[in-house]
Amino acid sequence: MIVVAAFVVPVLGSPALRAQSPDESARRIAITLGVGGAAAFPGSLETSGPALRVAMPLLVGPRGDALQVRADVASTTVFGVGDRTGVWEILSLEGLVDLYLGPVLGFELHIGIAGIAQVASPMAAGVGLAGGGAWVFRFWEDDRRRLKLEFAGAIGGYFGDDPGNDLGMNAAAGIIGLGYETPL
Repeated sequence: MIVVAAFVVPVLGSPALRAQSPDESARRIAITLGVGGAAAFPGSLETSGPALRVAMPLLVGPRGDALQVRADVASTTVFGVGDRTGVWEILSLEGLVDLYLGPVLGFELHIGIAGIAQVASPMAAGVGLAGGGAWVFRFWEDDRRRLKLEFAGAIGGYFGDDPGNDLGMNAAAGIIGLGYETPL
């Protein structure tokens, strides 16, 4: 009976039997700089300008040979210039799939829910769906260091009356740019 207990206790105990690999660490950050566009409220009139996206994993699943899943929290900011100046912000919680297409090349695909804000005159807030993807290039031995060609955005609706707009979804913002992901 004592021999059986010696094997059962480690299995039922809290310490993990398998050590977490560095690929499964959530301690990383991805920063993307690029150009963005937004649908300005009211009327969904387009504005564009420089954009910034910052994403950090909340949970990272085990890495397989060709696939890894994770959950990220992300902030995408579009700085509109031109006729409509202001800031458009997307805060999102996204599920993400990393596809490994070889030792260097990969692809990310993410989708989730988002809060959208227009910090311009008039100010507006709303909710929507976020999503996007990236071509990922891993040139380093540490798989968490990556270059990305990324596109991301959200579409949804502002909590406000937009009488001249026929679209049910009158809020949108997005970015396309070059990013870098690194461990913290």
